[in-house]
Amino acid sequence: SGSVYLTGETHSPKFPSNATLRGPRNSEGDYDNGFITKLTPSGNAIAFNAYVGGSDADAGLSIAIDREGRAHVSGLTYSKDFPVTANALPIAPNKTLGASAFVSQIASNGMGLNFSTYLGGNATDYALGVAVDTDNNIFVTGRTDSGDFPVTGKFKSAATGKGDVFVTKINPEEGIVYSISFGGSQIDYGFGIAVDSYGSAVVIGKTSSPDFETVSALQPAMAGGRSDGFVAKVDPQGASLVFSTFLGGSGEDQALGVAVDPQEEILITGSTNSVDFPTVNAMQATRMGGAVARDAFVTKLNAAGSEMIYSTYLGGTGDDLGQSIGVDRAGKAYICGQTSSNDFPITYGAFQTTYAGVFDAFVTVLYPNGSPLLYSTYIGGKGEDSAVSLVVDLDGNAYIAGKTNSLNFPTTRNPFQAKIAGGQDAFVAKIVPLNQ
Repeated sequence: SGSVYLTGETHSPKFPSNATLRGPRNSEGDYDNGFITKLTPSGNAIAFNAYVGGSDADAGLSIAIDREGRAHVSGLTYSKDFPVTANALPIAPNKTLGASAFVSQIASNGMGLNFSTYLGGNATDYALGVAVDTDNNIFVTGRTDSGDFPVTGKFKSAATGKGDVFVTKINPEEGIVYSISFGGSQIDYGFGIAVDSYGSAVVIGKTSSPDFETVSALQPAMAGGRSDGFVAKVDPQGASLVFSTFLGGSGEDQALGVAVDPQEEILITGSTNSVDFPTVNAMQATRMGGAVARDAFVTKLNAAGSEMIYSTYLGGTGDDLGQSIGVDRAGKAYICGQTSSNDFPITYGAFQTTYAGVFDAFVTVLYPNGSPLLYSTYIGGKGEDSAVSLVVDLDGNAYIAGKTNSLNFPTTRNPFQAKIAGGQDAFVAKIVPLNQ
């Protein structure tokens, strides 16, 4: 329908909320609340806007929409009174320390919770990515420190206590379909998740574990540095890993965004400061950043994870971070993130051709084969701007959400809110790339 759904966190007591999924904002005002917002297709009005959380700190970290227009939010909460529904999983809030993960399904009109549950064990758990399939099953990934994290099958005998990746599939009417954890002896994060047409979950993230579990791996060993990215595919039954591979070079690497195209090929973006990050058919074959600066990267794998179709750096001489990726029906990749590079690759016809501030957001579009550059633009003002999430609709329009503290952040076309209201605001933008 063209409506736009956002989630995040707010510390603003005057955040424009017209619905409450959990009472008023926590009464003391000392903690952040999660929020969920639905904007009308024009972007100049709010369909609904609600806090979601309890009396302690809460944050919505990922969102996905099903065919019925219901929003599914995952995140973390410190609240022992986070709102849960009667059909919640039989999991109590975190018993000992740290945050609990949560998963909530919001009614299509934004006025109630159809399903809301804690997800975790007796230590810290984060739900960092969420996706839904065509049957309205919910897939969640993140990090768990809990030795008693609810699992139906494991690829290891127990959680390490330092942080493992988890993948949980939930049917709101039936409960957990499967729940698994995997990783290595050090800290591992699942940052993003996507589901292919067969029901396989593709998970990306970062690992500090040299013994991270690999299966049919394109890169079976950690390349060095303090972390590598990883990509893993879980079979539809949650019984095994189809493949699991490191993705990185001798520096520090992390995979932050993932999408699956109509051919089941897998697109990943993230950041790297490795001079030897693996590149194939690259639009940009070398890292442009300085000694410690990062470049974004974009990598495309075949469905089996056995071949790198293309892999490229993306950045300038400053610090660049690819944070989210989407794909259109033709297989073009849309990437968003943040950059401090005044020479970030920008195309003719870009919305904003010049670097404006401390950090700018960026949006870049690549052809299905990875090169040449189709479209790339800055978005930002004189302060710090970062695009953290992106989706693409059926017509190739890109929707970007992020954060800004720029007083002169560019707004257009009768926006719902034309000026920054606090120290840092969220932003949302719709871009129609001119070079399609």
